[in-house]
Order: sequence, then C-alpha cells, then structure tokens
Amino acid sequence: MDINFLPEYGKLFERTLNGEYTEFRFESADGVVSHAFIKRSLEAFGMGDRFDAITPYGYGGDRIVTLTGNREALIADYKSAFDSYCRDNRIVSLFTRFNVFEDNATAFRDCYDSVEFSRKVVVVRLVEDFFKTEFTGEARRGCNVAAERESVTVKIDETGETMDDFKELYRNFMRSKETDEFYLFEDEFYSGVKRDLLGKFILVNTYSYAELLSRTLVLFHGKTAYYFLLGRSGECRSSYSGSVAMREMCRYVKAAGCDCMILGGGTSSALNDSLLHYKKQFSKSPLLDFHIGKRVFEKQVYAELCKAKGLEPSLQGFFPAYRE
Repeated sequence: MDINFLPEYGKLFERTLNGEYTEFRFESADGVVSHAFIKRSLEAFGMGDRFDAITPYGYGGDRIVTLTGNREALIADYKSAFDSYCRDNRIVSLFTRFNVFEDNATAFRDCYDSVEFSRKVVVVRLVEDFFKTEFTGEARRGCNVAAERESVTVKIDETGETMDDFKELYRNFMRSKETDEFYLFEDEFYSGVKRDLLGKFILVNTYSYAELLSRTLVLFHGKTAYYFLLGRSGECRSSYSGSVAMREMCRYVKAAGCDCMILGGGTSSALNDSLLHYKKQFSKSPLLDFHIGKRVFEKQVYAELCKAKGLEPSLQGFFPAYRE
C-alpha cells in the first residue's frame, strides 16, 4: 500500500491541519472503498457544530481497496453513502489531493463538484540500471564532478538520529525562500515521523569535505518512495551534490523493494517551471498528472461562510474559499 494511505502517515498532519484524522470505509457486494481525511472544526468561523474535510499533505483521496464486482456500481453506491455520511456529520466541504498512481481522479470524478489538473509530477522508474536509463547525461556528469572535484559523500540515517538537525535546517531553508508557515510543520510532525514511520523513512545527509550541504527526508512503503522534504545549507556551494544524493536515495529505496520514486512537481503548473526542470534531469519517464478535487455538501452554509469573509462561494482558486 502507498504510504499516503497509511493511518500513521495521515495522523501526522492532525496538528498541522488542526483537525482529526478520519477514515470513511464503504463495503458492498461489489467491493470496498476507503477515503481518509482530516476533519476540521469550523468553530473559529462561528459554526461550532460544523466541519470541513481535507486530505493529508501528499497524494491520497478515495481508493478502491478491493473490487469483487461491478466497478461503476461500487463507486456510485460509495458516492451515495459518503454524501450521506458527510451530511449526517455536518461536513460542509471537502478538498482532496488525488494519488498520482491510483487513477482515482478519473474513477471518482463524479463524486466531486470539480476535479482539476494541478501540475505535472516527476517519477523515477527504479529499473535495474536506473542511473543510466533514467538520469540524464547532465545528472550523471554531475555525480562524477561532485565526487571528483568536491569530494561529495552521502550518509543515510535510518533511525532518525539526525531528525532534529534536519528539522532546523529544513525550516531555515524554507524561511529563506519565504515559504508559507504551513510547510514548516509542527515539532510533533517530525517526532511522529521518527516514532511512527520507523522503517518507512530515511534521512539522506550530504557532505563536501565533511561540511554539511543538505539533508533530505525520504518516505517509502510498498513499491513507492517519495522525495519528501529538503533542507539545504546556506553555505552550500556545490552545484552537483543533489545528483549524488538523488542517486544514493534511489539506490536505497530500490534495495528496499520500491520500483519508483516520486519527486513531486514544480511550484506552479507551468511546464517551464524551474523546479520541475531541475527534477526532470533525474527521469526520462513520462510525467504524471496530479489532480485535486473540490466538493460542497452544504451549499447554503458554504455561501454564508464565504459571505462572512466578503467572498463569492466559488470553486475557482483557493478552496474552501473562506479559509484563504
């Protein structure tokens, strides 16, 4: 199972998203469907008896766990049951980040008011000789330059011994990029990774002549690994250390049984995005599509929440609009 669907992963975001991890599970003669999300109170918006829902950071969403009959019938019955559940539990709206492999954005499209393409995502296929077949010539040369001229080395931490150091470096790096505070994550997130995802994460620490260059958090489970968070030293002067770190983390998760590594996308949906361009040097495989889904269960309440913020109850742009 993809790590995005594990409860221990989803629960890591309860504090960051200020809510409670919840899983809705539907079973019928046609199969089983699951949907895990964070249920958030709307008390701060003057509606203490209502909630909204959002999937944890990453790639999750509705998922067919088992299929024993008709797929279309299963999804239709699931939609009816989930709609009733949300209305009974006074959930006003739902925002979903779909998994890039499960094809759930297509399969569950009719369960949403809107399903939108967000951005392209880079995937490294960990075939037998991925370094030659996936890494571009530029990335391979970068590994040689980093090793020969900059003495770049990598140390992999499997236990989280360097987690506190990673947290500090990552936060400082993100602040230097003027990133939203949301992406800094609470202290409990990092301690939770170390405690609850032991054996499902590594910290990849990169050095040049014993000087720290970067630390990367990689998550993995089943057949898929995720290049999750990166912290880079302000003193990092190596142009190619990232290539060495990428090669080594790919080697590690491949040996652990993964057949692919998701690098994520750019900072925008543009195909000329600079971050996307950087990540593409480590993969020649076709890019994957990342979609998001939006659903309003109580339209009148949603409109009231938006009106109170001086906003139109639109599905366009940030969702739910009243939380922008």
